[in-house]
Amino acid sequence: MNTESTSTAVVVVEPTLASVRAAREELAAKVAEERRVREKTYALQCLDSFVSGVSREIEGLDAEVKRLGERRKKLEEAVSVGKSIDTNADLTVEEIREVAKKANDVYYGHKEGEKLGAIEVLKSRGIPNDLIHFIHPQVFTLDVRQARR
Repeated sequence: MNTESTSTAVVVVEPTLASVRAAREELAAKVAEERRVREKTYALQCLDSFVSGVSREIEGLDAEVKRLGERRKKLEEAVSVGKSIDTNADLTVEEIREVAKKANDVYYGHKEGEKLGAIEVLKSRGIPNDLIHFIHPQVFTLDVRQARR
């Protein structure tokens, strides 16, 4: 009797150990798969973050290119106004100053007739140019030789 019960117990325990080992291996495989999925998800999130950052930088560069294109256009307009002087023509200093003022207005984006500041206020009050030149000398310091180039 004793022998029979011992053999029955061994037979019952062996399949149980085998099933526990199989379950443990299956669980280890699931844990390993979960770890791979987590690592893959993290890597994809890092890649997505990098791509988003690069996309933002590209958008910033596109905006900068647009801004520089507009700036270049403005500069080219100012140059064309400055070059519009016929170098062979016998121009007065006032005519050259007027062209220089127009080129300056184009460069800074001022509209024709727009009051630009203190100098225009002084002119509108009838202050002579000589006195304005004394007050603010860099306004009328255009070199005639440079204007003819």
